[in-house]
Amino acid sequence: NGKSEKGQTVVVPAGLVCDNINTGIFIPAGKTLHILGSLRGNGRGRFVLQDGSQVTGEEGGSMHNITLDVRGS
Repeated sequence: NGKSEKGQTVVVPAGLVCDNINTGIFIPAGKTLHILGSLRGNGRGRFVLQDGSQVTGEEGGSMHNITLDVRGS
């Protein structure tokens, strides 16, 4: 319907670097992680996507050494 609801998307702003992610971060069902900055792991970090959740990004956004763990139906 083109409407966006508040609280549905978490944005990693351009220029922000989250370094040394080493734990599981759960993205709830139906929510979006939108990456404009940089997310960097140490090999143990992961994003766990629930039903209908998604990870998106734009030019300049990046993920390095992080596992995407896709779950659900």
